[in-house]
Amino acid sequence: MTLAIAIQLVVLTSANNLVSEDPYFGKSPSQVIAMGREAWMDFYTQKSGLSSTYAMAEGMTLFGRASQKINSSKIIKLSKPKQMWYREFRAKLTRFAVDSNKIGVAITGGGTIWTNINAGILADIEEVVAESLGGTITYPDLQVSVKSALQNLARKVNTVATDIDISKARSGYSAAECRKIISSLKAQVVAFQPLIKSSSTGVRGLIESFLIKTLVSTVNVGKIN
Repeated sequence: MTLAIAIQLVVLTSANNLVSEDPYFGKSPSQVIAMGREAWMDFYTQKSGLSSTYAMAEGMTLFGRASQKINSSKIIKLSKPKQMWYREFRAKLTRFAVDSNKIGVAITGGGTIWTNINAGILADIEEVVAESLGGTITYPDLQVSVKSALQNLARKVNTVATDIDISKARSGYSAAECRKIISSLKAQVVAFQPLIKSSSTGVRGLIESFLIKTLVSTVNVGKIN
């Protein structure tokens, strides 16, 4: 082992130990969320001394966990049925986002950038949870329905099916597998209906907005090299 490699290992080990001892570097969950994602990520990379793709993903995951902790402290005070509602709410949103991202991976041919994109799912979901718990509910009028967004995604897959199949070795998904995932997404939308019907108008809009934005972002994803 050369001296340079040994020094690098010591630095990386020290940084990893520092992160594991206090991953938030003295910040409380509330302080982390108050910083916002961009400021937190700048703070995290500066304090940890780590800037790799996986380190960035860890920083984003930590942001999501901070938000999750705050939300959970509020949910635990709710009735048991409402706690169960939020458990199902989180699980369904997570599955939908993860499956939609699989299509994105296939369309773009994969790439390490998806490590960071997937790491942001928790933060995205907890942002919706926070708004549903009493924050200011703001969701855009996207001028598209969940149904049409799914149709657009199916058309996108069909349009680039040949490219998807060519890059399967890298992405892990064929066009046929993408079509199966889209069928699953359609079924998941149906499974959301009991949650939507039991929600207030505002929360109903949040759910629909999340589904639409997730699908639209997948349709609009560009070629990643």
